[in-house]
Amino acid sequence: SENYTNIEAANVNLWSMAQNSDRWKLLRYNNSAHSTLSFNNQWQVVSGKATIIDSYNQSDSMSVTLDLTPVYKDQVNSVKRKLSLINKKIASIEDEISSNNDSTSMRWNLTTSAIATVLSSNLLLLEKDGKAMYMKVDCVQPIKFYVNDAQPTTLYESKNNGISLVGFTTVLKRGSTQKITVHFTPKD
Repeated sequence: SENYTNIEAANVNLWSMAQNSDRWKLLRYNNSAHSTLSFNNQWQVVSGKATIIDSYNQSDSMSVTLDLTPVYKDQVNSVKRKLSLINKKIASIEDEISSNNDSTSMRWNLTTSAIATVLSSNLLLLEKDGKAMYMKVDCVQPIKFYVNDAQPTTLYESKNNGISLVGFTTVLKRGSTQKITVHFTPKD
């Protein structure tokens, strides 16, 4: 848990929800430390609201699709994210991103307490408490995996011991729509 006293003693206004508020500089408050996307290392748009645009629910499979475009206003043209559970065993996250004509770097992040091991250019292994699953990335563009400690850069933020930021970066094709799918499958 976070120690608000230390943060407020450092003159950080935790209660300001403005786009450029100091609160977003804190690791636990901005999108760089959450299981989501970042474009060109920018923060999400605070006033943006994601909407559910589709859902599917059967006995063994389900999915939901979100329009995240307002959350990334002026960073990319559109973002849709579909989260699926297939046969109650395989999870997938499919991002459909329409980039603008600027060069756009994308960061796909997962915050986890699992131990991550990069196995190949598009395959990673996550292990915890005797269980393991693969994280496989399908992306036309080359990706680069990262595994980083989720530690803040300030002295007044609480440590995140045992937590890692795991994911990948890529550069989106200019002015095109791309699908990037991440599959999570059990190791056994």
